[in-house]
Amino acid sequence: MRTDRQTDSGSFGGSVLLLTIALICYAGGIGFAAVWLRHEISVTANNIKVLEQKIADVQRRVDEAAAEVAEARSPENLIRLNQELGLNLVQPDERQVIRITENVERRLAAKRFDRLFTSTPTPPDGGRTRQR
Repeated sequence: MRTDRQTDSGSFGGSVLLLTIALICYAGGIGFAAVWLRHEISVTANNIKVLEQKIADVQRRVDEAAAEVAEARSPENLIRLNQELGLNLVQPDERQVIRITENVERRLAAKRFDRLFTSTPTPPDGGRTRQR
């Protein structure tokens, strides 16, 4: 026959064992989460490194293209091409040049919105009115 004392000590041992297993599982879960998080950080860092290399490569190509354009637009190159191709182009004189000193974007926007808001609206019949 069992006494109440034996039942209490047995249930206490089972509780401690259950609590120990729960704590081990909890700690293992936290450890697993930490390892997974470090792995994700590593993967993200590698992706960033690859993207930075691609950005540097694209920037290098853009700089090369800008240098080629600058070389092609240089006055010496344009004069040489004019002579080689026999285009007989000449520099414009000062009276052919119009210098704009105001803000170009504002001037063009004002010009566009002037036409947009000051034009007379067309009637619904397309401007055709009936003669009676």
